[in-house]
Amino acid sequence: LTKLYADDPDFSQNIRSLAVLSFLPTSDIISTFEQLKQQFPAQGQPTINYFEETYVGIKNRLSRPHKQPKFELDLWNTRENTIQGRHRTNNIVEGRHSRLSALFNCKHPNFWKFLKNLKKNKEQSYANVELIQAEAGARQPMKKATTIRTYSKYFK
Repeated sequence: LTKLYADDPDFSQNIRSLAVLSFLPTSDIISTFEQLKQQFPAQGQPTINYFEETYVGIKNRLSRPHKQPKFELDLWNTRENTIQGRHRTNNIVEGRHSRLSALFNCKHPNFWKFLKNLKKNKEQSYANVELIQAEAGARQPMKKATTIRTYSKYFK
């Protein structure tokens, strides 16, 4: 299929058209998929069968409702997220997991290693924030002890 995808522009267009389904209203996905399915060449039948079974649901005979797909339409449909300006993928979560993995330097840290590294990361984050604020010209907040000494003279 890879060679066919690379060599045949019509076939590659058919494959790419499956991705467009995620931007349609969920009420239009099944009917649009049925139209795309009719246009698919025989070589792409394994792909269309997989997509139908996994994402759309297999149409039962005698016009009964579709058999439920492995992943519900609402789960993979990105239309509402796109319209509302929300993230369409979980890349943010994956990025955070990658950062934590690099921080802990192991896949499954025990509780104490996890806690120690979170504290260390918190201290580094505060230092970075203070540095950025200082570079931007922000006034540094007064330390708590200094504040108490300053105001304590008014109560004598």
